[in-house]
Parts: sequence; structure tokens; C-alpha cells
Amino acid sequence: MAEHPLVHVFGDQDLNIPAAVLRAGAVRAASRGTYEIAGASHAVPVSQPDAVVAAIADAGKAYVESREADTAA
Repeated sequence: MAEHPLVHVFGDQDLNIPAAVLRAGAVRAASRGTYEIAGASHAVPVSQPDAVVAAIADAGKAYVESREADTAA
């Protein structure tokens, strides 16, 4: 069965949640990808929308590829 496409995207300039906490959360959640965006604030989609779109696209592609591999097996 395909793995979940969960990824974590966060900014290294988040003043609400320390980056170390966000990294640990990604590990705990078994994130398939962790994107720590340089210069991004807590509101990553607002401060760095292109980086968020790229992370979502990468996760979607990885998920589709894993589903295709499951189907081929």
C-alpha cells in the first residue's frame, strides 16, 4: 500500500513555534519530506507561496509514483 504523502513545510523565521519543535514534529509524524524555508515566517504560504506550491507538488508526485509502483507490483 502507498505511504501517506504527508510533508512538513515551515519557516526558519517562525517566531511562534521554534524550528526545532517543527523539525521534531515532522520526524514524529514520519513526514515524507521536510521543507524548512529560509526566511519564511509562521505564515509560510503568505511569505513564501512558491516554496509551498513546490513542496505540495513534490509530495503529490511522490504519492502518485508510489501508487503506480503498488499497482505494478
